[in-house]
Amino acid sequence: MAVNIQRATYKTKYFAALAASMRNDDRQEALAMLGMSGAPALYLSMYCSQEMYIAEMDDVPLCAWGVCRTNGINLIWFIASQEIEQHKRELLTLTRPRFEALLQKYGRLENFVDARSKKSLRFIRWLGFTINLEPVAAGVRGEALYHFYKERGEAACAQ
Repeated sequence: MAVNIQRATYKTKYFAALAASMRNDDRQEALAMLGMSGAPALYLSMYCSQEMYIAEMDDVPLCAWGVCRTNGINLIWFIASQEIEQHKRELLTLTRPRFEALLQKYGRLENFVDARSKKSLRFIRWLGFTINLEPVAAGVRGEALYHFYKERGEAACAQ
């Protein structure tokens, strides 16, 4: 079977399973950024999103992402399940155009990423985002976070 990507709503059936199988890095990041465990952070991301997507294979959720617009800022988010590792090559080729389409629609996408999350940092770089590698102690307990962003028309940034 192939990976299927679909536009999602907060009622999408896959979110409970995704919350239960969330990658440890994403759980740590949710705690650092929001002071919440994985499931509440995922549901908060879902409810605030103007637009969100989910990738699944054989009814197993692999990841979800979306854009939350708050105070004029377009916050991009991405949460993955533990199963993503088995399908990462296919997901890389399928998600990049989806992120580019969001960038074209919203003009600028940004957020913070846990400085400890090497896989997330590689993925963000691969998508062409600029990462400010000067950590900000912006986590709820002072954890180091990196700000990342990309604007429409910006070429991929090598870091």
